[in-house]
Parts: sequence; structure tokens; C-alpha cells
Amino acid sequence: MTRIQVLQDARAEWVEKSIAAKETISEIYTREQNAIKDALLPFFIGFSEGVLVEVQRGSVYFKMFDPQRAYNKEIFSLYLKEDWSGDRAFKAVDISYYTTSTSGEDAWELKRLRLLGKVAEVVEDNQFSILHAANKVKPAFKEEYEVAFQLQNMISTAIGEIDVRIRQLTKERVEFDLKGDGIVFSERVEIDLKYNYTPRVQFIKLENISKSGKTATVVYMTSDGYQTKEENCNIEKIVDQVAHYYPKFAIDTKEELLPS
Repeated sequence: MTRIQVLQDARAEWVEKSIAAKETISEIYTREQNAIKDALLPFFIGFSEGVLVEVQRGSVYFKMFDPQRAYNKEIFSLYLKEDWSGDRAFKAVDISYYTTSTSGEDAWELKRLRLLGKVAEVVEDNQFSILHAANKVKPAFKEEYEVAFQLQNMISTAIGEIDVRIRQLTKERVEFDLKGDGIVFSERVEIDLKYNYTPRVQFIKLENISKSGKTATVVYMTSDGYQTKEENCNIEKIVDQVAHYYPKFAIDTKEELLPS
């Protein structure tokens, strides 16, 4: 087993933990949303016959069946604004609605306008009570969120560190192979050798390494068997590009075994 394979196995384990952590955050969010829903719904029970009231986190949606469109159309919404500069407590209730010219014969639109006035009265009379009810819910979930997000951040950091190490080992392997027998790809890949010169190659290697170790001659072959060279190419740039394709397209690669 190569060192890269060991790291990939470790990464897969961390990815499983990341999935579990995201599911935990999602579950906390769902419970918080349901709690806010339970806190806000009482303010709108019996709001109006034929009006569907839906509560999601920080929003109350009002819908009414539109016979012309044959579905429950949103007529207006309430949004609880959060204070992003502080503890993210809800600080205000905003009403969102669309405006349009209304015919005196459009009974549906006229009813929507009457209901808009009614919800405005609810907000005017109960805004502070609505905010208080919603804000009472948030502290109960704050600690759970903090723990869950700390775990998620730790997992993301671990995965990132493994990715860095995998890229480093891959580049080391690539440079070794390029300076040796070269690398064959299972299909043509684009390698930017010089400015505005990006051939599609199926084989590539380095030769005539400069004394500084920074440049070399690139020997490459296209899929039709045409082989040519390009001198004074930046080694680091070539290695970076080949490393990108190496895991998926390199063939006949040698196993790099871990020391026993």
C-alpha cells in the first residue's frame, strides 16, 4: 500500500465523519425551525378562512388558492430580521408583498389587499411579542450549534491537511517519474508548456535538467505518435499540471510502498 493510499483511506474516514456532522447540523436546524414555528403560529391561528399560513425559520408565508392558476399562491410574507452585528437575535418584523394595479372586478386581488391590511394590524399590535417569542427559542439551540460547527470545522481542517499531503506526495511521485522513464496517459491531456502553447499529449518526460533545477526540456508525444521537444520549460509548472491528471489518467505507474 502506498503512502498516498493510506492518506486516501484516512481521508475517506474523515469524509464519513463530515457527512455525519452535517446531518447533525441539519437535525438541529430542523428542530430549531419547528420550535420557532410553534412559537409563531399562535399569533396567526384563525387569521382568515381560506388562507394557508406556513412558518419557516424567520419567515411566515401566507398563501391563498388562486382559481385562475389552480394553486395556493403566496400573497405576502413576514420576515424576522436578524441582527448580524450582535448575537443574531431577531430585531424587527418586515412585511413583504407585491404591488400591482387592481381591477375593481378582481375579487381575489381585492381580498388579498384586505388581508394585507389585516396582517399589518397583527404586526402593529404584536411585533414585540412576536420577536420575544422567536428570540426565546434561539438560546436553546445556541450551544448545540457551537459544538456541531466546531466539530465540522475540525473535520474540515483535518481533510484539508490530508489533501495538502496527498498533493505533495503526488507531485513528488510525478517529478520522479518525469525525470525517469516519463509518464503515459490513458488519454490526451492538455499541458501548458509555454505562454500560449498548450499541446495535448499522451506521453511526457523531462530531460536536460538545468543546473538550477528549475527548467528542463520537455519531451512529449501526441496520440498519433508524433514526438517532439520543447526547451527551457519551467519544471514546477509542468509538475503541477501533470499532478492534476496523474491520479486519474497516468498508466503503468509504479507502486510506492511504505517502509516496513
